[in-house]
Amino acid sequence: MGACTISCAMGSKEEVDDILVRAETAGGSVSRPADDYDGSCIGYFSDPDGHLWELVFNARTEAAGPS
Repeated sequence: MGACTISCAMGSKEEVDDILVRAETAGGSVSRPADDYDGSCIGYFSDPDGHLWELVFNARTEAAGPS
């Protein structure tokens, strides 16, 4: 198992889903499919080296946007 979790902010829920599919196709394994949690969409996958990746889309952050 990897020694760290890498977290990436994504631009949309669809991007979270797309990256999970691409990661699995490239040899990774989806640890937790994308799901809504407290206003965010979060999914996890492990890469072939065992590092855990967290993909997060937060609609509240997007809605705040630049002023």
